[in-house]
Amino acid sequence: MYPFVGHLAHGFDCRTILDLGLSDPAQLAGLSGDFQLAGLGAPETVALARERMPAAALVEWDLEGKPPVNAEGSAVVCAVTEERVPDRARLVEALHRLVGDARVAVISAPASAPLDLDPQSVEFEGLTLSTEGSPERNTSLAVLGRSDDGPAPAAFSAVAFVTAFNEADIVESTIDHLFGEGLGIYLIDNWSTDGTWELAQSFESRLVGLERFPPDGPNPYFELRRLLGRVEELAGTIRADWFMHVDADERRKSAWSGVSLRDGFWRVDRRGFNAVDYTVVTFRPVDDCFRPGADLERHFRHFEFGRNPGDFFRINSWKASVGPVDLAASGGHRVSFDGRRVFPFNFLFKHYPVRSQDHGERKIFGERRARWSAEERADGWHIQYDSIVPGHRFVRDPATLELFDPQRFDCKYLVERLTRVGIPRPERASS
Repeated sequence: MYPFVGHLAHGFDCRTILDLGLSDPAQLAGLSGDFQLAGLGAPETVALARERMPAAALVEWDLEGKPPVNAEGSAVVCAVTEERVPDRARLVEALHRLVGDARVAVISAPASAPLDLDPQSVEFEGLTLSTEGSPERNTSLAVLGRSDDGPAPAAFSAVAFVTAFNEADIVESTIDHLFGEGLGIYLIDNWSTDGTWELAQSFESRLVGLERFPPDGPNPYFELRRLLGRVEELAGTIRADWFMHVDADERRKSAWSGVSLRDGFWRVDRRGFNAVDYTVVTFRPVDDCFRPGADLERHFRHFEFGRNPGDFFRINSWKASVGPVDLAASGGHRVSFDGRRVFPFNFLFKHYPVRSQDHGERKIFGERRARWSAEERADGWHIQYDSIVPGHRFVRDPATLELFDPQRFDCKYLVERLTRVGIPRPERASS
């Protein structure tokens, strides 16, 4: 919980973390290097906390009346335990009085006895671990925030730049998915040889744009840097409010259940942020039954969190009015521009890189490795398949993965889904 709060405090530019109740001074003290610490609690609680955090601004409060400190511009945290809070109703009243001016507030309580919070004030809720390393997610967690965002106005638009190479089995469903999320589509085909281009042409009248790249014909090597440069050019000429760079084998979702990508970008925009990061979950085949044209999300139900280095850098949706952007320098993982402000809550990135044993062998050994650019490889790009050798089994045992259910996933993995906190990071840094 406390690393989660620290992540959000950074994202919301909070200088202070204010702890209501001071139930875990040791965890709060761990954030002292980045923030000013403050806390409110009973006299004995404050006395214990002061021993560990002598520099913190700690104030005694019995939860009655006006809070004795101002939470403006801070991140508020409140970890409720049965032992420390005998009067839960009074705590909830005090909490709502305190967090009105806070930039973000995170509240936890035992899942067996959750707090009776005002539903209108809860932006996200789910479960988390009671202690680090514990297998049990028996602590309820709520993020308080704005819940008054309506749908985007009709004039608001977002365009997805879709890049594809030999994705004929999914390109139609990809286009349908993005249309369903309210986005316009500009599709760039890298001279596919499997019919992807011909299928895309049948949708051309519905697309913002369609082209083959490079324009002078197929290249024996996949030049990602050059392709991303083309996306940068298009972002400077196409009229839209937001842009997203996406590959054909991806499905993106907003941070909020039931809210489309277009409406999600509108919410981010209204809150003063101009870029979006994503948490990656990768879906693996558990059989060889996928058929071209089938719905990816319905067929593939078994997942694991993305563990490749590049999965920890996915800031590739941005506000169009920010001016020129640099997408190519990071291989498309992190868009850069002056004044970038990344929304603290990640959107979701569902990845379907391999759909069957035959597809995996054809894609990696036949269509990808032979086309890698030596120059880009020297820069540390295109490393995601380095550990895969001939004979690799792409079809996985379901027991080694987790079954994906959207509601259960959003609840169980609230912290990981919104911030990636809790997902082990690879040692090798991404380009």
